[in-house]
Amino acid sequence: MDSLQVKSFLESKDIKVTVKRLAVIECILRIKGLFSAIDLHNQLSDRLDVDLVTVYRFLTVLKEKGIVRDVLSDESVQYFEMTSMDNPAHPHFKCYQCHKLLCLKPLTFDDSLFFIQSAGDLHIDHVSVVLSGLC
Repeated sequence: MDSLQVKSFLESKDIKVTVKRLAVIECILRIKGLFSAIDLHNQLSDRLDVDLVTVYRFLTVLKEKGIVRDVLSDESVQYFEMTSMDNPAHPHFKCYQCHKLLCLKPLTFDDSLFFIQSAGDLHIDHVSVVLSGLC
């Protein structure tokens, strides 16, 4: 996606477009995996005057618009990933030893149905599965 496509995409979601926001979303698209606000800030701060709070605020906007989803929290760091038809919700694996975070294959419909049915009359907004162990 080039800058014009990214700009059009953000505008189609009623998101105000700024130079910093374009840089953040382009950075997310380059990562193609799990990322944190700190990861984005570190990659952007060399070439752009953007503070960490700006990155966090924009991630909140992207989450509210359904463009990114939070996947897990690790020792006070929140990790995100892009949402798309090519990247359906899926479980993640976290290694205790090296702290690597991995994306696992998506759950089947029957797997997802199990979680929904196990909740009974509760209203489910979000399902997040994180497996932990050693790689």
